Amino acid sequence: MTAAAQQQSLAAKVARLSASPEEMLAAANKAVASLRGEFERWLAKDIAAMRQMLNAMTSEDARAAQARDQLRRQAHTTKGQGTTFGYDLVTAIAGSLNHYLVEVTGERQRINIIRAHIEALDAVARSRMTGDGGAAGQALIATLADAITRQA
Repeated sequence: MTAAAQQQSLAAKVARLSASPEEMLAAANKAVASLRGEFERWLAKDIAAMRQMLNAMTSEDARAAQARDQLRRQAHTTKGQGTTFGYDLVTAIAGSLNHYLVEVTGERQRINIIRAHIEALDAVARSRMTGDGGAAGQALIATLADAITRQA
């Protein structure tokens, strides 16, 4: 690319940044809102994948450790996406699952607790429970936390 072409390219990029912060924020919010339906589809696929990873974790071979790591990474990714798309409860549940998979290791991990997190994510997704889920959402989080505490 010639120096003149680089300058033109840079000038075009700077021109796009000439919008006010309010205009840029409005455009970003509009883009995120347009992807909310996509997130709901992504979340459903992610939950199905988490179920497959959970099934692989119950195997007695090397796949179990790999599946556990994949599930932890998926929970971390889902945690990061939830709030972006208005699903704070998804973020809380996925964050709890991620924390559990990091902090509780090896034979101390309980499949029923991992499954409860995945089923909670599924319930939130199917009911399209946005935000923190209100009283029902807080009760769900408390139930998961209590199950983890009882296991310890």
